[in-house]
Amino acid sequence: MNEEQNKIKGGVIIVGSLIWEDESNAINEPESKALAERRKEWRKTFLDLDKEERHPLPIRYGRSSSSRKCTYTIVFSREVIGKNSSALVIPYKEEIDFSNYLHFERQARILAEVEGISKNNDGRLRKEWGCIAIYINPESNYSHIIKNHWNNLMMTDLGYETKPQYYNPDADAPLIDDNYRLIPDVEIKTKIDFLFFIYVRVGHRKLNNSGKASREYPSAEEVAEEINRSGYTTYLKENIERKITTYQDVEINDFLDTDKKVL
Repeated sequence: MNEEQNKIKGGVIIVGSLIWEDESNAINEPESKALAERRKEWRKTFLDLDKEERHPLPIRYGRSSSSRKCTYTIVFSREVIGKNSSALVIPYKEEIDFSNYLHFERQARILAEVEGISKNNDGRLRKEWGCIAIYINPESNYSHIIKNHWNNLMMTDLGYETKPQYYNPDADAPLIDDNYRLIPDVEIKTKIDFLFFIYVRVGHRKLNNSGKASREYPSAEEVAEEINRSGYTTYLKENIERKITTYQDVEINDFLDTDKKVL
């Protein structure tokens, strides 16, 4: 690689609150507000928001989040490939200097921090509920070196030894391969060379026989029930306003109480 080729375009896939959350709309708890402010600063410092792209992506509501009053947040799902769901792709302001692996690693670790995966400087990239994953553009001239850097990064967290099926219901194969890379079935028509993103474990609010969250997707009615119960509409409303949409949105809205409708 010459000096110019060392610079590789990177970015992030955003499917939820990373794009819109700040202190003004965060849940009124100290930890939530502090994380929201870090997200706001991360966006301002690292993302080229003027170059935001919107792409069809297979997402749905699928994880009961204790930090959002047990309402459902967005997950990836193979079952919804081809359905009307979309998310955001945003490039970093600066290209990544691949002559030094640490520049690549730094962006992954910062994303883990603003997603709440890494806490108290523990450097984690993967937790039980979610992990950092990657999309490597098959059209990139630099896919080989990106794969090498990614493989080196995975070796720093033993959690990646767990097979990705852990995150999905048994009946729905994961959208990431055993190297935690987005599978080719998901096409993202972008010129960005690679994209980090968060892959989140599916978890229903109801419990299974082991007393853990049942690994099945909630229906639109069940998503709405938790919003009606909690009164927390912010996540759904802000996602839709920022054009992070799922094929379920209209049906979810139909099941919402009149004073909680977002469409």
